[in-house]
Amino acid sequence: MLVLPPKYVDDVRKLPNHVASPTVAHVHNLMGSSTNMHIILRSNLHFRTLQLKLTPNLNALTRPMQDEVNYAIEQELTKSEGQYFSTYMTKYQC
Repeated sequence: MLVLPPKYVDDVRKLPNHVASPTVAHVHNLMGSSTNMHIILRSNLHFRTLQLKLTPNLNALTRPMQDEVNYAIEQELTKSEGQYFSTYMTKYQC
């Protein structure tokens, strides 16, 4: 990973895709040839899938997770009744 000062952001944005492509960088970072991520270089199917299928259905997909979080908070974090208590967050990790 390369971190540049903010003053270079506009210069990097102006670079053409054949010089600095975020998609190619993503494929490289995820070992595209080993994980089949290189397919995103040939098609925009992944983008269309996210845009047309996943995003419009996020509420239905995340509702069970939200219900579980609400239940966990009710069961575990409201026992104090206004009093301070300490807990280990690793207890709550899956």
